[in-house]
Order: sequence, then structure tokens, then C-alpha cells
Amino acid sequence: MAVAITSSDVILDDLFNDNYHYKIPIYQRHYVWESENWETLWTDIKNTCQKRIDGNPDSHFIGTIAKYPGTNLAALETYEIVDGQQRLTTFQIIFCAIRNLYQSDPNPILQNFATRAGTRLTNEQHAINPESPDTRYMLFPAGHDRVRFLGVVDPENDKYAEGRLPARAEEAECLIHKAYFHFEKAIREFVNGDVVTLTSLFESITEDFNLIQIDIDEDADPEKIFASLNATGRMLYEFDYLRNDLFLRARKEYGPKKRDKFYEDDWKFEEQYWTSERLNSFFKDFIKAKLGINYFQESNRAPFDIYREKLSGTVGVEFSELKKHAEFQEFMSNPDLESIRRSSKIGRRMQFYEDLRLKNLRSLILFLKHGAELSEEEFLKICQILESYIVRSMLCRSNNQNPYNNIGFFLRRNKYNCPVESLKRFLLEHENREYKWPDNTEVGNVLKEAGSKNPDLIRYILYRIELRMQNSGSARTILSFKDLKTLEYIVSSEELTVNAVTDRSILIDNFHQLGHGTYYQQQDLQAGRETANSIGNMVPLISNASINWDMLTFEDKKEILRNQNLKITEWIRGQNTWTQKEVTERTNKLFCIFKKIWEYPEL
Repeated sequence: MAVAITSSDVILDDLFNDNYHYKIPIYQRHYVWESENWETLWTDIKNTCQKRIDGNPDSHFIGTIAKYPGTNLAALETYEIVDGQQRLTTFQIIFCAIRNLYQSDPNPILQNFATRAGTRLTNEQHAINPESPDTRYMLFPAGHDRVRFLGVVDPENDKYAEGRLPARAEEAECLIHKAYFHFEKAIREFVNGDVVTLTSLFESITEDFNLIQIDIDEDADPEKIFASLNATGRMLYEFDYLRNDLFLRARKEYGPKKRDKFYEDDWKFEEQYWTSERLNSFFKDFIKAKLGINYFQESNRAPFDIYREKLSGTVGVEFSELKKHAEFQEFMSNPDLESIRRSSKIGRRMQFYEDLRLKNLRSLILFLKHGAELSEEEFLKICQILESYIVRSMLCRSNNQNPYNNIGFFLRRNKYNCPVESLKRFLLEHENREYKWPDNTEVGNVLKEAGSKNPDLIRYILYRIELRMQNSGSARTILSFKDLKTLEYIVSSEELTVNAVTDRSILIDNFHQLGHGTYYQQQDLQAGRETANSIGNMVPLISNASINWDMLTFEDKKEILRNQNLKITEWIRGQNTWTQKEVTERTNKLFCIFKKIWEYPEL
């Protein structure tokens, strides 16, 4: 049997000047056009209108409409929209604006255009299916926007009362209502009660705007449908391809009812969670999670093309996999779920990538979670290994991309298998020092110069040490990384130098004056600077209020730390002085805890 996908050129009136019922299926995007889209369309409408006024009418192409045939009645043709719902919805809104503006106008000619606009919104009574009264509407959204759209089209119908227009444009909240007020205002000001202008406007809308109409047979192959759509230009978002492909295949294999059930059961994440931009990001992460983190660099192809070639299979399984991946991503990235994440083992591991904003590495972890088929125990072990390697590498290595590149290389080399011992050996024995797992000696030395490192990383290290110290006691406080607003030095290098030399007998001729009667040797100042830069001389602060920290005395600083009541500052608050000795002692204490959190493993 030959597959029928036919196309034809039509004007807008071919779609709305008879008894038609266009149904927008539930899986299609809700109405997303905004002011930029409306203004572009309105500019086109004004230009075509002006050409008519000048006696030179001309056509204007506005895209495609693709549709499946529905179940027809004797006097009513029904279709299901595959592509073009944004344009159709917007023109229906424009007809609503013309109808409402002039239906009560004292000029009968203007009233007539209001009537004609109304006939482009609803079907004649004899054509309506008595068993389905909603067939009276030419355009019928199946979900999302139905109430708001039909509340504008048919404000007298109490069934859609919640979708009626507000009294003023300023009260409009949804895009459909905003679109209506945008075009109502534009038409009112442009026409300004002039019959000739409204005549030209109406005729230019109905007769001068051309579309390519693609009619799809029930047995048409989804791939050929996409080829037809692509011939008119690639979609704006790759995720739109994924959505349309899956639901077209579900319709072909299982029928419309089962297709809609897939949406209800597996696809609600789209409307619940994300913008179009984030859906595209999710789509790329999903492909990385299934095929490997470097797949885009290696293939240099569009995401949907990769998906269709490598991942397309059984529709039901694909829906299930995408749902699982979407729920896990939402669990990991939604800030409102942070407390829930911290209550689970996997959530606590994954929160690390959110706190340090390691998006590339998060994609890698998502791959391990969903693509490498690891048990939960194996996954948690690998998370521990990677976290230790990443923190130590970010601290000790010059290029923060190295951990990502190195782990990606290991996975590609092992065909995306990830045995625990092999991963440890690879990271420990790497021949290139820049990629090698930093040992305790390296880390200990770097922590002595923490002030020269990324302050957000040091703040995070202190945050994790705080959590470790809290969890070792009886009382536990729920603390988020974002609660620690700033990172401060307990005392300055000059103060440490003063403390080091104040009580010492010195020969003035061999020393430099620091001020206030204190003298120092050059090595004293160098030692003070080095000690001041140590992690032992650094504290995170919860408050981001305007505190002139550097001007406070040590006693005043202790009072602020006492009010914050962090475990990590408890030892500081018990000291009477703060010298190089105390800084060194605290550095060693913090380093011991660091080594327990991010262990350096033995083979």
C-alpha cells in the first residue's frame, strides 16, 4: 500500500471558511508565542494590508500546517494537528479580537466583519456532532490551553468560564489572554473606525497569507512525516523533534488512545518542570547518559539525529527511560528538593555536583546512573572515588577541566564500562601528573596556601568539614552550602607577624619597623603571609550582612562566630590569642578531616 503524504498551497481562508474541526493533540506544546512573535506577525499583517489599500495585494508565506485526518461526519471534516498549532491559535485569537471589537459597532459594515470573523471560529449548527458538542469549535486544544482558549472564543459557554478574559489587559496572566489584548489594541489603533482599513485588514488576513498544508495518511511512516516537515525548515528546538517523533510512532503503533495514555503516564514532566531551553538541555544530557559524555564532540550532529539513529527502539521503553531520566534530573536540580536529596545516599552524592556547579560532570554521573547499569552499591562507590579525585584535582591541578576530560577518556577506553578497581588504578597511576590523583602530601601542602585557590572551592571544603563535624555529634543541623555566604581570614598576615615578634628581644638595627613600635625580620613577614593563607586561618560566614570584618578585633570576631554556632569555629572561639601556632594546629585538624571525607585510596 502506497504511503500518502501530500502537500498543497493554501490560504488561511481555506482552513477556516468551511465546517472544519482541528484538534490539537494532548502531547503538543501549549501556546508559547510571546510579544516578539506577535509583533512580527502584526508587522506582516500591516504590510500586506497596506499593499491592498494601495491596490497591489500580494501573498505572504507564513509556514506549514501538518494534519492527520479524523473521523468525518457528513458536513464536518475533522483533523488532528501535527505541526502549526501556534500559528492557527494566533489567527483564531485575531478573529476573536475583530469579532469583539466590532460586533456592537453602530456601523453595520463594521458589524458585518465581526460576524464574518465569528464564522471563522465556530461551525454551523447542522455540522456539529451531537455526541461531541465541542466539534462546534474550529480549533480545539486537547489539553493545556483548552479552557483559556475556548474561554476567549466562546465566553458565553459556562463550561469554559474560568478561561474568560479579564476586564483589563493588565490583569492578563496567560499567554493566550495576553495575545488577545495585544492584537485587540493593535487592531483598534490601526483601523481607528475606518471601513476601508478594516476591509483591507480582514481580506489580507484571510486571502493573502499562504501556508503549505501537509496531509498525512493514517499509515504514514513518522520518518517520512519528519522529512516533509524538514523540507520547510528545521524546528526551533531539538526537543520538539523528540516529542513529535515519539508520539507519532505511538499513534501509528498503538492508536490515539494509547498514545494519549503514554502522555498521561510518562510525559507530564514537560509541563510540570521545564522551559523549552531546559528541555533541550535535558535532551542532550539524556543522550550523553545513554551514549557517553563525549558523544557530541565525536559525532558533531544534531541531538535528534543522534537519538533516532542510536536510541530509537520500542516506544514504550523509550517513554519509560525518558521519564526516569527526567525525574532524576528534576530531583537533582530542583532547589526545593534539596532537603530530600540530603536524606538519601544517592541524593547526597549528587548534591556535590549541584553545589559546585559541575554541569559536565553531572552529565557523566547521570550516564553512570542510567547508562552503565551499575548496582546502587557500585554507583555509590564510584561516586565516592570520583568526588575525591575531583576535589583533590580541582585543589591541586592548574586546569579544572582535567578531571572531566580524564574520566571521559577512561570511560571511552573501557567502552563505557566502569569497574571500580580499574577506575582507581587508572586515576592513581596516570603517567601525566596533571591527570594523576593528588596524594595526601600534595593536598596537605596546597591547603597551607588555600588563600590562593578558588574561594568557592575552599568554602565548599570547609562546608563539608562542617557537615562531617556536625554528624559526628548528637545534635545535627540542616545546613546548605548556599547558607555559607562568604569566606574570611581570621586575622591578617600583619597581625600574625606582630603576634610572632612582639615578645621577642631584638636588635633594632637588624629589623624593619612594622608600626606601633613592633619590628620584624623579612622572614617573619614571609612566615606571617604563608600562615595567613593557610586554610586554618579561614572561616565561612553564614551572614552576608555588611560587616567590616577586617576592622574587628579577634574578640569581636569570636563573638560573631559564637552567634553563628558552627562546629568548625568552635575551637577558634576557645582560643585567647590567634598566632601562627594556632593556625598551624587548626590547619592540621582540618586536613585530618579532609582526608576522611575525600580519601586517598590504596590499591
